[in-house]
Amino acid sequence: MASQEAIFLTIKPKNTMNKISIGKIYTSRTVLKILRKYITEDQRKIDKRTHLVTKINTALEAKGVTIKELATRLGKRPSEIKKLLNGKLDFSGEILVRIQNELNIRLSED
Repeated sequence: MASQEAIFLTIKPKNTMNKISIGKIYTSRTVLKILRKYITEDQRKIDKRTHLVTKINTALEAKGVTIKELATRLGKRPSEIKKLLNGKLDFSGEILVRIQNELNIRLSED
C-alpha cells in the first residue's frame, strides 16, 4: 500500500457552547500544496535569521567585541541585543545596517 500524506485539522462548529472538537483528516492535494508553501516560506525566514545571527556572532567573536560593547556602540541595552540574537525581537533594517557598520561586516546574502 502506497503511503499517503494527510493533515489532521480540528474543527469547532460555529455557535456552539461546548468544547468538543471534530477531527477530520484531509488528504486534498490542494490543502497539502498550500500548507507546504507556508511551511517552506517559514523555513526560509528561519534560515535567513539563522544566517544573520551566525554572521553577527562570528564577527563579535573574531573582533573580540562583547554584546555589552556592541550595545553601547549602538545606543541599545545589552538585553535588547541578546533578544535580537536569540530571536525574541525582530531585526529592523536600521539595526541591521548599524550592526553591519559597527562590526565592519556585510550581512546581506551573497
